[in-house]
Amino acid sequence: MALQFILGSARSGKTDFIYDQMIKDSMEHEDEEFFFIVPDQSTLNAQKQLVTRHPRHGTFNIDVVGFFRLTYRVFEELSYIPKDLLEDEGKSMVIRKIMEQHKEELKVFASSMKKQGFIDELKSFFAEVYQYDVSMEDLKKITDGMKEEGLRSKMEDILLVMENFEDYIKERYLISEQLLDVLAQKVERSEKLKECNILPGWIYRIYADPEKSTGKAIKDWKKCICWTDFRWALREKSVP
Repeated sequence: MALQFILGSARSGKTDFIYDQMIKDSMEHEDEEFFFIVPDQSTLNAQKQLVTRHPRHGTFNIDVVGFFRLTYRVFEELSYIPKDLLEDEGKSMVIRKIMEQHKEELKVFASSMKKQGFIDELKSFFAEVYQYDVSMEDLKKITDGMKEEGLRSKMEDILLVMENFEDYIKERYLISEQLLDVLAQKVERSEKLKECNILPGWIYRIYADPEKSTGKAIKDWKKCICWTDFRWALREKSVP
């Protein structure tokens, strides 16, 4: 497998290079499939860019997907049926229910659940914890090391709600931040990805831990090209 990194400072031409290279490769290898991975909200713009730049004005064998859409492609290939996805509104309702049930145990936030925006802030905190793979044990260690009593009490309340939130959804639902973890468990079995050229236009946490992420499966992929901003000059590095 060829692993390539396109590195360079902002506005140094990385995006133009990758679009041009992807179109060139796809036209030279029309029997191969290319996955261009971008943020889910950017798929339409990426498709527009491809159609505009492509000499034949189409995407053809280039499939523009976000990680979540790619996840369900792999699930479909493997005939895997995941648990129901708990949307944002559902998360808010579960958090509110848990706080109501345990309000006598909350030291600081017992009355905060009624404040406008508090549940959304707590939900966003949970999302970042899951997104960046921060474990409950890590949070407990940090909390135990806090010297300021008020801050420690707040963290203890958050941990209480978070533990009960995880217990509640464990057998019932998946949340969007967990989809990539499930993908990481299944991706090595995907023959479709092994035969494709992968171009992640969005460096996400899924690459952070080689033992838990698609990093473990990259060695089996046909080709993977990543690009991001660095202070160094534009360069390309291939790893056999």
